[in-house]
Amino acid sequence: MADIVVIAPYREMADMARRIAGQFGSSISIVDGNLQEGLDAARDASEHGARVVVSRGGTALLITQASDVCVPVVNIPFISNELVRALRQAVRISRHVGIIRFANTLPPDIATLSDILDAQIVDMPILSESQAAACIADAVEDGIGVIVGGVCGVTHAAAAGLPGVLIESCEDSLQLAFSEAVNVVGKTRVLQRRIAVLRQAIDAASDGILVVDRDGRAVELNRAAEQLTGVSRRDAVGKHVCGQTTAQAARVGVAGGDMPIYLGPGAVSYAAIVEGEEIGSVVVAPRAKEAHTRSVDGRKRQASWSSAARYTFDDIMGCSRAIQRAIGTAKSYASCDFNILLMGETGTGKELFAQSIHNASARSNGPFVTVNCAALPETLLESELFGYAEGAFTGARRGGKAGLFEQADGGTIFLDEIAAMPLSAQQRFLRVLEDRRIMRVGDDRLVSLDVRLVAATNRDIRTLVDDGGFLPDLFYRLDVLRLALPPLRERAEDVPIIAQHLMDTCCAQSGLEPRRFTPAALAVMSAHEWSGNVRELRNVVQRIIVSGTSPAVSATEVKHAMGAHANPLPVREVLRSSVRSHEFDRIARVLEECGGNRTVAAERLGISRVTLWRKLRDHATPER
Repeated sequence: MADIVVIAPYREMADMARRIAGQFGSSISIVDGNLQEGLDAARDASEHGARVVVSRGGTALLITQASDVCVPVVNIPFISNELVRALRQAVRISRHVGIIRFANTLPPDIATLSDILDAQIVDMPILSESQAAACIADAVEDGIGVIVGGVCGVTHAAAAGLPGVLIESCEDSLQLAFSEAVNVVGKTRVLQRRIAVLRQAIDAASDGILVVDRDGRAVELNRAAEQLTGVSRRDAVGKHVCGQTTAQAARVGVAGGDMPIYLGPGAVSYAAIVEGEEIGSVVVAPRAKEAHTRSVDGRKRQASWSSAARYTFDDIMGCSRAIQRAIGTAKSYASCDFNILLMGETGTGKELFAQSIHNASARSNGPFVTVNCAALPETLLESELFGYAEGAFTGARRGGKAGLFEQADGGTIFLDEIAAMPLSAQQRFLRVLEDRRIMRVGDDRLVSLDVRLVAATNRDIRTLVDDGGFLPDLFYRLDVLRLALPPLRERAEDVPIIAQHLMDTCCAQSGLEPRRFTPAALAVMSAHEWSGNVRELRNVVQRIIVSGTSPAVSATEVKHAMGAHANPLPVREVLRSSVRSHEFDRIARVLEECGGNRTVAAERLGISRVTLWRKLRDHATPER
């Protein structure tokens, strides 16, 4: 392929270019092609090693805008004597002349030209060929009698029945363009050789590599990426990339004219930053066999810090209104990707709900990573969450280590005891929530993540925020979807169901015959406060299993298993709680029938509006 490829929009220019090309020492090739044909010719030239493309007008503009033509473009200028020559011919046809030109050409001095030629001349610049027809139509309505322009303008004028005069390039303008092209070849030779070496280098890589610009459009991809995606480089470059993973493509969808590019499991996106500015990203995907190996290694590493999401909503025991309302809310949260904050006392089942939400979501096939923020030392928290680069600190693993956020990519990360996170880590964590990108400790690369976050706490974070122990910005980032889990004492009717389920499960795990609670035993358990909630209830059931052998569990045995921990609620308190629960159910039903209108609801209930407000308030803050 020649160093310089000249793409001529019309035959006469091509003939002239061939005549004068011999005056220059560089290798010059002449190709016919206007607009789209010219762009296709430029793509071929770029792929086959041309160093500079020369063209003019709309064809040069189209080539310049193409992201897959990776060579400089020299525009053949319209010089003044060429335009004047065309205008002199035009005014012989009509004194009302329109000049249609592409925006990459210099605007003419319309006032001076109109005075010299004693004509009314109008400048009509366009950005693309698609605007030419509308521009001609406007010219006809304005009474313009002749069009002066390039091949595009003259062609569209003829289609509209309007005479046109072509601005023909002369040898001077071609020689100017050729001289500039030769100069560019000399300056870019070293740079283009480096680009060619880099392209060969990424083609030699076994991993698929896709480079995306800041607008999400493919700029470059290697041969491995072509094989992984089934899309050729020419078809992919310049097209919008909808997602690097199946889950992302499913959630984002495919817009008109876009193409989803799926690089397979294990694809990781790195931000490309030049002089502090993010100019795009590099997506790297291992081949299937390597991806499987890395996935297996990742699962082996998972054993120390996470558990599989084993539980679903079917595993949550209880039929009370409180727990059923919580399950219904959690199911609705599973249908979206917003952050969730689970709030509840110890033993209320926060991780059980987190796993159930994950398994009911579109991320159910992705990883579920559990992190106990209270169990990680402050000195290790950042490196565990965000990972570290090789050599980041003494003792750092060779090759670095992916953090828990990276290992949860494509799935859900569950941050338990989020309120225990130190302030220093909260600042870094806040940035991750905003950008969904992390930077490993000791590294300078940003890694894009596709992670759904679920956080949990048994503390009042609002109080911590007021006391300065938790960042307000982080709290509001987490508190998008909130779910308060009811303690066991507020759903006493669930205690018999949960107790018998725990008895059956623990006996089966121990190879023992399950035992049954007597009604009196269940009454004792239902009257207990259960400050440790289900966790405390499990402990009591396990004590009962090892302390007795009779098929039935008596009230006395339950009290003995509770021992010093027994803290029954007064009978009056139990009855009061039951009455309040039934009363609120009636109020809620009437409010729903009245469309939420409290005044109408109070009248139907036979109470004042103030009394209704007080009862609603008391239910929101139940007595203990």
